[in-house]
Amino acid sequence: MNQLAKLFNIKTILFLFTVVLFNSFSVSFLHADQLYAGAAKVDITKRDGLLVNDTMYVRALVIKNGSTTLVIMSLDVVAIGEIGAVTNKYLPTVRAKLLKEFNIKPANVMANASHCHGVPCSDVEGKSIQAVREALKKMEPVDVGVGSGFEDRVMENRRLKMKNGTEIDVRHAYSLPPDEEVASVGPVDHEIGILRLNKKNGETLAVVYNFAMHPIQ
Repeated sequence: MNQLAKLFNIKTILFLFTVVLFNSFSVSFLHADQLYAGAAKVDITKRDGLLVNDTMYVRALVIKNGSTTLVIMSLDVVAIGEIGAVTNKYLPTVRAKLLKEFNIKPANVMANASHCHGVPCSDVEGKSIQAVREALKKMEPVDVGVGSGFEDRVMENRRLKMKNGTEIDVRHAYSLPPDEEVASVGPVDHEIGILRLNKKNGETLAVVYNFAMHPIQ
């Protein structure tokens, strides 16, 4: 069960269930416990005197199998720590509170930023706990499916590798180097990884997707 501590690359969600939640899955389907899940979202938009075009949310998906509980959160912010309004204290604080209130192990809590540049409210940590709390109240049995898609039209790698061994970051504010000085462009991952959780009546409870996109528009 401790393998989940190593799974902070979101793309690993696609096999997370066979590694962690379905610990006995590789032995037999018959010994796998029923999977339960709940999802919720909470408004984190800052509205204090600001013009608001779109609502920003923290979304929480809670997944439980036997004694193992997993939390996946997505926040409409530019980043989790380092830059923007969500500081480096966010994730340790949220993990500590989830451990205290719900006994969810810190290693089983993963947070992701949608990378929008909006301004969130000041109580993002409290709103995140609220989203998890509401998701836990909605837990129900689910079936799980995984899949993948392909998209190569909307993104590019903005790192140019130069023939002199340096690397250049492509931005609108920078002029591009001459073509003859460019050795190559960095790789792009075109795969869309998809995890879908269905209610027992066939309705979709949640979809988790991973797509390494940073469009230059």
